[in-house]
Formats: sequence, structure tokens, C-alpha cells
Amino acid sequence: MTNAAQNMACRWAAALTIALLTGCQGASEPPAKSAAVPVVAPAPDKPQDLIVGKWKPLEGGPVGEFTKDGSFQVERPPLPKDPNPADLANALTRMKYRFVNDTTIEIEVTSPAFVVAGPGKQVKKGHENDPVVIRKDKLDVVVTKGELSITDPSGKTTKFRRVE
Repeated sequence: MTNAAQNMACRWAAALTIALLTGCQGASEPPAKSAAVPVVAPAPDKPQDLIVGKWKPLEGGPVGEFTKDGSFQVERPPLPKDPNPADLANALTRMKYRFVNDTTIEIEVTSPAFVVAGPGKQVKKGHENDPVVIRKDKLDVVVTKGELSITDPSGKTTKFRRVE
């Protein structure tokens, strides 16, 4: 192929590329000046979005669910007909989470009734509108579309898989 033929082939390739990018405006029309189409990479998935859903611990245990509104629930067995204070307090426990940054969440566990461990298992009472804060922890998280890893303040890491 001669230099003239190579140049013509390059011009055709360039013209076809411009035509494809501008929607094939027609052979008689010159390409639009704004023929450049910006290439926008998809936004990376944010941990705040990825964490929403149901997760099962790899080592077994109940399924937990992070919801978009910032609440967290763990599947629990139904209460017995005549629950003891510990079962009742556990059933009433509510958990909320919020992202401190992309790799840290803060979990707050509250209950309108809280069983204090010790002699007699005393019950500290709160109210539905003013629950007792049982604990508040910051946890390290790494989350992908299918896996979640949570490390507690003591350094223990628990791994989860997404439940479809």
C-alpha cells in the first residue's frame, strides 16, 4: 500500500469514528464541532449503598439486614408465650448504624427495657420514645457487592456473604 493509500485509509477510519460518535449525521454534512463525546466512567459503588441488604455470617448464625434508613435487624426466633425479662429485652432491642467514613460505621444498640447482667438480672426501664442506650461501637467495615467484613474494637473480624 502506498503512502497516499495509507493516508486515505486513515482519513476514512477517522471519518467513520466521527460519524459513529455523532450519530451518522450524513455524508454531505460536516461533523459537528462538538463531536467529542465525553466518556464518563460509572461511579464506583459506595459502601453506604453496598451495605444495604441481608447478610449471613460465613461461620453460621442468624441473618442480619442493613436497611437504607440506617436501621439494622437480626432475624430472631419468635418469643415464647411467657418470655423471661432477658428474652423480652432482646426482642425489643433496636440497632441503628451510620457511616462515619467509607470504612467505619457506628452501631447504636437501644432498648426500652434492658437486662443488666448480675445477681437478680435487674431490668432497667426506658421508654419507646426514650430508649436505654445499651452500647455504641465504631466498627471497621469492608463491603463489596457480595461480601462484608466487620472488625470490632477488639480486633475480631467477622465475614459475611450477601443473601439474595
